[in-house]
Amino acid sequence: MKGFIITVAIIALTASVLTRMFDITGIFPFFDGFGWYRYEYADKYTAGEAEIGERVNTLDVDWITGSVNVEFHDKDTILIKERSNSNISGDMQLRWRINNGVLTVKYAKSGANMPIGMNKQLTITLPRDAQPENADIDTTTGTVTINGGRWKKIDADTTTGAVNITADSVDDLDADIISGDISVNTAVSGRIDLDCTTGEINITAGEFADIDASSISGSVTADIPEGCGFTADLSVTTGKVKCGHEHTENGSEYVAGDGSRRIDISTTTGNIEIK
Repeated sequence: MKGFIITVAIIALTASVLTRMFDITGIFPFFDGFGWYRYEYADKYTAGEAEIGERVNTLDVDWITGSVNVEFHDKDTILIKERSNSNISGDMQLRWRINNGVLTVKYAKSGANMPIGMNKQLTITLPRDAQPENADIDTTTGTVTINGGRWKKIDADTTTGAVNITADSVDDLDADIISGDISVNTAVSGRIDLDCTTGEINITAGEFADIDASSISGSVTADIPEGCGFTADLSVTTGKVKCGHEHTENGSEYVAGDGSRRIDISTTTGNIEIK
């Protein structure tokens, strides 16, 4: 029976990965059917790195290969920097635009054909006292890192790499990855929704409302304060479940304290632990 369960888990994992990998418009939303990098309103964008004095409400990043890092400083400007393992010039320079309070950053010029092996690292430095409220970051291959800030909404997606979010507070956090790990550390949060196909999920949360985390192949760990009341549905096919808080159990449901916060964690192959 155990061998059958493992076989089913492997089939489910393979089907999920293949379905997502071969949907080119889903995995590579920046490309048309011929592999060219294209986006709308291309003539509205400015080429190259920048220091921007204008305040924005939302950060919107579409990146391809390479890491995206969001950090903070005590100045009142936004810095956009890129570096690469190869020359960055002409069509390969990043593009940026501000429209209706949204700062959008693109990987390169619209219509550019990506050179083989191109890898660029993007760093956006935000003013600590005048940061955007929202961040929407998509990359194909690379690590997405947000280090600090108070956010209303964070949406981070990558195909292969990692997602690392450290924030003072975030009302709504959504992160998705196919192959790689997700790490979240926030003092105050509302909803946390994390999805991973192959990789581990690690959550450290102070105050929170809801946690929903799922992985097909990988372990999930949630570190939450002692005395925090929650109702958790912890589901695993092949692996172990551990809850370090004083609780009662009813099947896959674990209730601690007043049970007020909701936690839903599932994995097919891996362990689940609430610390």
